Amino acid sequence: MENSELISKALDYIRQSASNSDLTVENVACNAGFSTDYFGKIFLAHTGFTVMEYARFVKLRQASKLLATTDKDILDIALTCGYESHEAFTRAFKKQYDQTPREYREKMRNTTMYYGDIYPSTIGNRLMHKYPQFKLQNRDEAIDYLLEKDAIRWGHEAVTIRVNGSTILCENDSLENGFISATEWGNDGFELMIFTESTDQIVKYLQLFSNENCTKVFCSTENEDTIRTVLNNRGFDYHSIQTIPCKVCRNLQDRVGVPQNVSLREVIASDWNELQDWAIRSGYNGNWMSAIHSELFRERTPRSPVFGVYRNDVLIGLAFGGFQETHAFVVNNCVYTALSPGEDESIYRYVFQFMTNEALKRGAVPFDDIQYQGSEAACGAFDSAQMGYETMYNRYVIK
Repeated sequence: MENSELISKALDYIRQSASNSDLTVENVACNAGFSTDYFGKIFLAHTGFTVMEYARFVKLRQASKLLATTDKDILDIALTCGYESHEAFTRAFKKQYDQTPREYREKMRNTTMYYGDIYPSTIGNRLMHKYPQFKLQNRDEAIDYLLEKDAIRWGHEAVTIRVNGSTILCENDSLENGFISATEWGNDGFELMIFTESTDQIVKYLQLFSNENCTKVFCSTENEDTIRTVLNNRGFDYHSIQTIPCKVCRNLQDRVGVPQNVSLREVIASDWNELQDWAIRSGYNGNWMSAIHSELFRERTPRSPVFGVYRNDVLIGLAFGGFQETHAFVVNNCVYTALSPGEDESIYRYVFQFMTNEALKRGAVPFDDIQYQGSEAACGAFDSAQMGYETMYNRYVIK
């Protein structure tokens, strides 16, 4: 097993054990199969952290997530994350976040929290150690570059970089010559996304990282047959290619009439009990309802719209628009609709159109990458291309 794989194993072990008071460099090294002296040097070179610095970083990241997403008492959070007192926890937290846990909680009540804000990624340092030709680039500059280049086309990917907290790596100082974003997914490995319009550059990076056990992604306006031909001609070996059409809608739509006796009404926090009762009856409880609860009970900008779907004033479904923002650019990341079992397909289509128009009215660019033939995530059996969405590019996922 290579050092990079052993370091990944060590990182997973630390994430699972960081709050344990008996965590030491010695037992992390032993778990990863290293001698203690050698391990400390290799870990620092691969991650940019010492072992115990990273353990502390993980503990405080977990604490920040609990502070932002729960109402748990601060002392309870401190104890959960392995601190023996409120005072010790506050000192450590302020050192990392430059504010007390209470100040952080108040700030995050009015701030959208994304995956990248809570996940302790080390993938950038690990890749630069293995591929020294790559240098760390400023994430905000990469986001600005994509938005300035073509916000309609690249805006969703720019937002994704922000949401995922991706690390940006480039072989030189010019983003125009292509760059990659690296996102770590915990025990599920990591993802490399290639940003360039040059097919030659795409193939170059795919070949360079061919031995990495990760998902490789790139965007192209070329169709799948052309992409397969190019990769085969260049001798690039791959297990599978998934093609995901990425579409946006630029104009208000009026393609689907209102189904009889059906209406939509924006719901608020005081409607929660009714929404929860409906979800339990209809089998939609779980992560989906947790996301809706988060939107309804936290003051955020931009706030994602949540609408109840009613027939004769009886709740028969919910629709959720996923507003995400970076650098003042707002995208509605797909429309998610859940209806009571047995409801007609026409309602899905109407709700999709309604939520698309709501996004446009609120200044968000409607984006879709789930409503297409063969998609397991689709809400209804239709393609968003039938609803006024135009394909900007295909996202290719290589495994």
